[in-house]
Amino acid sequence: MVHYTNAYTHFGFIRVRQSMRTTLKIDDDLLHRGQVPANVQEKTALVRDGLKALIARESARRLARLGVSMPQLEPIPRRQSDTQA
Repeated sequence: MVHYTNAYTHFGFIRVRQSMRTTLKIDDDLLHRGQVPANVQEKTALVRDGLKALIARESARRLARLGVSMPQLEPIPRRQSDTQA
């Protein structure tokens, strides 16, 4: 769940997205095994990147299941990435 804080400035009312602080108990070896290949030393960034990867993987799985349940669905145009391989 995304938390927002209401704020008033001299420009008017705005909504500010808040980060949620939490304590995680993660095995040191597992954390290190994630830091080395990702070349990420900051633990917060590592957990954030891991969560984004998990969300992307599960979204792809749901999309693949949708294709199986709707074989008549036409291919969806995809955006080209900024970097060409």
